[in-house]
Amino acid sequence: MANPEHLQILQQGVTAWNQWREQYANWEIRPDLSGADLRRADLWEANLFWADLHEANLNRADLRGADLGKADLRGASLFGAVLLGADLREANMSGADVTGIFLFKTLFIDTNLTAVRGLEICVHEGHSTLDHRTLAKSGPLPLAFLRGCGLPEVLIEHLPSILGEPFQFYSCFISYASKDHPFAERLHADLQNKGVRCWFAPEDMKIGDHLRPRIDETIRI
Repeated sequence: MANPEHLQILQQGVTAWNQWREQYANWEIRPDLSGADLRRADLWEANLFWADLHEANLNRADLRGADLGKADLRGASLFGAVLLGADLREANMSGADVTGIFLFKTLFIDTNLTAVRGLEICVHEGHSTLDHRTLAKSGPLPLAFLRGCGLPEVLIEHLPSILGEPFQFYSCFISYASKDHPFAERLHADLQNKGVRCWFAPEDMKIGDHLRPRIDETIRI
């Protein structure tokens, strides 16, 4: 349960909260907000470094520019939260629900994303930072999330070998008529999110590629 004193300070607003945090070194007092109901809370640029937020309800909270470095977010609910510019370096988000969160220039550096729910349907307003330590400690992450963060396709293709996992070859090719393009896009997205490696021309054709040679080459590989 959250520390009532800490929760009362936070409820006074971000300015009061940050001023309180500035009175102590980051490691002197650990804010205990575990299990707190912080739905729709205005936490823009809040100093939540090393805060205990495990199982907190942060649904639709405004966390733009918030410092969540080393925060414990295990099992927290962040449905629809705004994390544009938030710093999540070394945060533990294992088991959290991030369905519908908004991301842009969000820092996932040495972040534990193990078993995080909803990553495949995050709203990416632009690219974010995702480093190799996050990839190494989080296990397989949804392709939609990796692409939304801005990882280049060539890196995504080679991630299994980089992380010491078996290399994943394409297991199916999507061929479709132009009139079925919207359906093909949905099919591709759903298969990718389920871990099925698909070759899909709009995603996998590079500028200047000729269609037939490119398909032949990929099938051969």
